[in-house]
Amino acid sequence: MKAWGRNLYAAVLVDIHMPRMDGHELTRQLRASEANRDGARTPIIAITADAMKNEEERCFASGMDGYLAKPVSIERLRATLERWLPIQGL
Repeated sequence: MKAWGRNLYAAVLVDIHMPRMDGHELTRQLRASEANRDGARTPIIAITADAMKNEEERCFASGMDGYLAKPVSIERLRATLERWLPIQGL
């Protein structure tokens, strides 16, 4: 969260199962931080090995914008990121 307050990011890729803070809690905190500062909504994409349907729904409910189940191909990652970012020349 320290880096979030000092920098602007085009997108955030978040693993659902992280030590200390899971991806859902991180997303909630990032969204709360965005609400307290003027700026655009940063796309947050979940990347997880948990491919169950209810996990995808939980990701969107916690404020994430996208969901990718591992293993993630570069083509799928690119297609997901292109929804929010202008990606050229890759």
